Amino acid sequence: MTQIVDQKENAPIAFEPYLHEASDSVRFQVPVSGARVNASVSRQALRYSFKSADPSADLLSIYNMHSNKIHEAVLLRLAQGAREPVMLRESNFPSPPL
Repeated sequence: MTQIVDQKENAPIAFEPYLHEASDSVRFQVPVSGARVNASVSRQALRYSFKSADPSADLLSIYNMHSNKIHEAVLLRLAQGAREPVMLRESNFPSPPL
């Protein structure tokens, strides 16, 4: 797990979720066993998995509304052997009901 450590506090430094335009995804961290795992979720996964067809919808708002489910998906991927950074796509979320 990648960690940036505050030299004074000797603790991992967290960052706020943000939109990474070059990869068209939201990047964030998930706490795991005292460390922070870097992860991202694609625009397509956010829109499709959480029923936001509005192209002008704010991806950070969608992320914040569903962060618990998104973090659970990261933990599941880690349990399945994924390495950091964990990248989430549509297939990491159950299909939305029709």
